Amino acid sequence: MKTLVILAHPDMESSRVNRRWKEELLQYTDNIALHELYTTYPDWKIDVSREQELLETHDHIMLQFP
Repeated sequence: MKTLVILAHPDMESSRVNRRWKEELLQYTDNIALHELYTTYPDWKIDVSREQELLETHDHIMLQFP
């Protein structure tokens, strides 16, 4: 089963909890794909087709945001 974790934090480096959670998840990249919205779209020009494809190609979706 493929899991997609969508991280949406405006300042990940300043967040102790979210940053630590991300660091932990990076150890499991064989089973978990991390997708950081603020890093991927710093200009907020969201590629809707790409986002839909990501959702459709994963079995589980987790949203992490403040």
